[in-house]
Amino acid sequence: MRVHGLVRAVFKLLIHQPNERTYDKKAATLESTEKSGEGTPVTIKLSEVATSYMNALQRLFDYTCMTLGSMRLVNENDYDEFSKSMGIMPASKARLGYDDAREETELWLLKHMVSEGLGACLLAMSDARTICALSEWKAGGEQNQEELKRVLGPEKQDFDLSGVEEKFKTLKDKYKIDASFKDHIERIGKLRGVLMRGGKVTEQDVTEDGALVLKLKMVQLQTAPLDATDLSSMKVSTQLTDLEKSFKVDQRVRLNKNEQVAVIITLAFFLTNLLEGVQQFGKTQGMGK
Repeated sequence: MRVHGLVRAVFKLLIHQPNERTYDKKAATLESTEKSGEGTPVTIKLSEVATSYMNALQRLFDYTCMTLGSMRLVNENDYDEFSKSMGIMPASKARLGYDDAREETELWLLKHMVSEGLGACLLAMSDARTICALSEWKAGGEQNQEELKRVLGPEKQDFDLSGVEEKFKTLKDKYKIDASFKDHIERIGKLRGVLMRGGKVTEQDVTEDGALVLKLKMVQLQTAPLDATDLSSMKVSTQLTDLEKSFKVDQRVRLNKNEQVAVIITLAFFLTNLLEGVQQFGKTQGMGK
């Protein structure tokens, strides 16, 4: 599947680019020297941080493909027969018909995918702040243990409890991390709120023109003839495009399979941008020199 390849490409951009050594080699290792007795210094490798978060998004991609792909193979008879084969139901009178069950399953999948994916991105923002703050502490000589405690204690707690907009502001103002995907993430955050309340857009969810407008990155297949004089043979390639999906007040959210995958791809691009920013900030603090 070509979207799968795109996720791998974003992953490689983070951990296989030439300046990967910024946080990997001994001269570039970021260590906390806070000791408990004869404790061992803690090493933070940005490449491993990137791997853990991109792997989390890959799992969501896999679950989404498995569920949506399986639903294409289940018809109404299959659904009815499988339900009846269980022998018992919690409340048979409330059982959903095939069409309703299909729609609700898609919504259930989207809710959990958005919630887990966005949750991973918020955790990544917290890690980004911590790594940047530790970079500053290390660059300052690593002598101020009280400062280290603040970085890992109250400052981290304050950041974690702040809203998404405030998180972006802190990362941009204090650590010069680009906020290119701020709008995308905030709108996905709005989507999560809608899904948690059953999937219907309300006045509190609108972003512009009285609607909730999602901004996503999407992969589309492009076809072109191999030979302009012979239209019988075609080449297929992928192209990254921007997608806007609008939902009016009182409208129920629905995303097709490509749009659901686009949410994951958008989160992957956000993580790429975020951790590249952490890497660049580390360079300004002398990491990797």
